Amino acid sequence: MREFDIKRFFALDDYYDGDRPSYYRALNQVDQETLDLTGWLDYFTHGVLVAIAGVRAKVASLSLDRKQAGRRGQIALTERQM
Repeated sequence: MREFDIKRFFALDDYYDGDRPSYYRALNQVDQETLDLTGWLDYFTHGVLVAIAGVRAKVASLSLDRKQAGRRGQIALTERQM
């Protein structure tokens, strides 16, 4: 993920470290003959989805927090940004 500028908004490590047996099971699903990565990619992209959903929830909670809005101004994001 070094090519993507995620500005450290989320860490994929949290998801993958949380269930190491599933991580290794997904790695072992790679077919060594065909190098089919389908199972691994399903697992990996689900981890990205979970991490980004966590960021979205955090942003939504901050934008609704009136104390934060009063101190820093309302956080306004478009639907695309969320």
